[in-house]
Amino acid sequence: MQDPTTSPVDPDVDLHVPAELRPHALPVLAAISAGGTLGSAARFGLSAAWPHRSDGFP
Repeated sequence: MQDPTTSPVDPDVDLHVPAELRPHALPVLAAISAGGTLGSAARFGLSAAWPHRSDGFP
């Protein structure tokens, strides 16, 4: 097991700058949520535009 204090660190991150210690999760979560919302709406719209037979595979 590797010691967490000696694990590799990204050289582009300055750990003395508080803003770089933790990534900002809110914008990432908002983008994922927006993508899921748009994707599900598009999937619904496509299934309404091109319906499939009731005995067929969608």
